[in-house]
Amino acid sequence: MSKKISLNNIKNFLASKNMVLLSNSYLNNKQKLCIKCPKGHIFYMSWNGLTHGYGCRECYIEKRTLDISYVKNKLEQEGYILLSGVYKNSKSSLTIKCPNNHVYITTWDNFQQGNRCKQCFIGSMKHDFNYVKEYIESFGYSLLSDNYVNANYELEIMCNNGHIYKATFSNFLAGRRCHICDVENKKLDIDYIRKKVEGEGYKLHSTSYINAQYPLTVECDKGHVYNVRWYNFHTGYRCPLCNNKGFSKQEHEVLDYINKIYSGLLLKNNRSIIKPYELDIVLSDKKLAVEYCGLYWHSELAGKDKNYHLNKLNMCNEQGYQLLTIFEDEWVNKREIVESRLLNILGSKKLETIYARKCVIKEITPTEARVFCEQNHLQGYTGSRIKLGAFYAGELVSVMTFAKPSISKGANPKEPNVWELSRFCSKINFRVIGIASKLLKHFERNYDWNTVFSYADRRWSNGNVYEKLGFELSGITKPNYWYVKRGKRIHRFGLRKKPSEPKNITEWELRQQDGWNRIWDCGNLKYKKEN
Repeated sequence: MSKKISLNNIKNFLASKNMVLLSNSYLNNKQKLCIKCPKGHIFYMSWNGLTHGYGCRECYIEKRTLDISYVKNKLEQEGYILLSGVYKNSKSSLTIKCPNNHVYITTWDNFQQGNRCKQCFIGSMKHDFNYVKEYIESFGYSLLSDNYVNANYELEIMCNNGHIYKATFSNFLAGRRCHICDVENKKLDIDYIRKKVEGEGYKLHSTSYINAQYPLTVECDKGHVYNVRWYNFHTGYRCPLCNNKGFSKQEHEVLDYINKIYSGLLLKNNRSIIKPYELDIVLSDKKLAVEYCGLYWHSELAGKDKNYHLNKLNMCNEQGYQLLTIFEDEWVNKREIVESRLLNILGSKKLETIYARKCVIKEITPTEARVFCEQNHLQGYTGSRIKLGAFYAGELVSVMTFAKPSISKGANPKEPNVWELSRFCSKINFRVIGIASKLLKHFERNYDWNTVFSYADRRWSNGNVYEKLGFELSGITKPNYWYVKRGKRIHRFGLRKKPSEPKNITEWELRQQDGWNRIWDCGNLKYKKEN
């Protein structure tokens, strides 16, 4: 049996290294101890960490301090330009311009570890061969080419009618499809179109037909007159007024709210930024666009495939815009939270400001965490092991929770001290400056951890908060789907296919039989921080 370590044993061990133990008690080898190093720095470390050679982080950083000219030369060797005029240490932030002229913030440590420009990283992932192949196949087409060079490289493609033709990926992204089908579509005469339209109880006002992409004027059985392409009508699109489409009541509510909190130029139904696609609301001087997505009209059965929202987000990012994608149920059911998020994103002065230095951090109960997250986080509460709260004048104003990651998220159960930062939110209509950093530092000082990872929902976040906290982008997940029915949206896990269900029918086919539709999000940015 190994000898039990006492407080005196630890004091003697530290004294041999000219360190002083400030803690007055010792429970076990995982407890964080307060220690003063020979240079007077105060730090926290467990007995496990000490015996594995870990020590004062500030001393470690000081040892790695380099001259700014050295850092500048190393960056320039790779085609990067250092914009910062001061270099403190390997952990301090540096402003850098990449060879593609993207300006971003990183640290020398991160750069040396091979982490480069996030925009270039996203772009490279977005346009690799697998992405192009998957995107083309999502429309029922087949990519026959064996390689992909760039968006202007000509590809050989087969459409869902078996026609083989050549096109660039840039043209495919812009909505251009098989020209042979276009010619054949033109062969349809107006009498055929009228017969099909009237067979649905609608009336055709147009007197000529050009092709499947050309707008037709039709009248529904309720007397609403609107324009629609034959392709869309043929695939199930019907009267937008009957289906509460157009600029709906909820979209007007979002627009009216933004008008109240934002005094700059506001554009709606803009088609100039990501031609030929439309953006509901654009705040041009903020480089921000907002999309309001009705659960039916942005669903798969309404023609919005799994990459629809992601493609619009990527196209906005390429133009330097952030795109917020608001789902209908978020506005209807959690409007106050959405409004508060918009206030924060726009930097509104209407928020009540609190500073983290005036807050006290402590663990909170599961009930406190649940109630707070349900009231202040768009995704509500999720189970967690560690629940930290920030209190200002006795009031809970921010919460951060940590969970042990599941195997479904790629976790290795044998890997110790891996945590997921599962929730972070502040009280609605409050801006608590610096609180994310203070909560995370409290966790890092008081709990054993080797790795912390978290996910940023790309519909709402560009990941900046994680980068400011020292996290690194480690991956980008594909879009996820949610099942929807009568204004309700639930996560796909709730309707996973059961072993007892027919093996020759897919989950999606089964759920459609039960009246479910599905809607796709934009995926997540995965961030990771190592100790």
